[in-house]
Amino acid sequence: MNDVVLGVKVTPENLITLQCALRLLETKGWTRAAYARDVLGRAISPYDDGAACYCLAGAIYAASPTGSIDTVALAVLDKLLPKTTTLARFNDSTTRTSSQVTDLLRSAIDLFTQGN
Repeated sequence: MNDVVLGVKVTPENLITLQCALRLLETKGWTRAAYARDVLGRAISPYDDGAACYCLAGAIYAASPTGSIDTVALAVLDKLLPKTTTLARFNDSTTRTSSQVTDLLRSAIDLFTQGN
């Protein structure tokens, strides 16, 4: 594993967060305009056991093995985006697809394991 990804010092826990976030999005689903939603589509906390789907940031929040927000994992994802956008804008774009979101996570995971 690399110690620095896109200029950001990283740890194995950051990689675990990204991998778990990817698993959450693949198994539970993805959403826009809320960190998480319940089965009725209501916005809820990503830490709520009733979360049925997550946005990109919500999946990162929920997946952190330390239980706190993994700002390093978020920073790596942010560096993969064009400078003119943010994670929230990327996730919430009406033209965005779940595949594009999971592809971004896969790209970040690849950088951790294969180099940048």
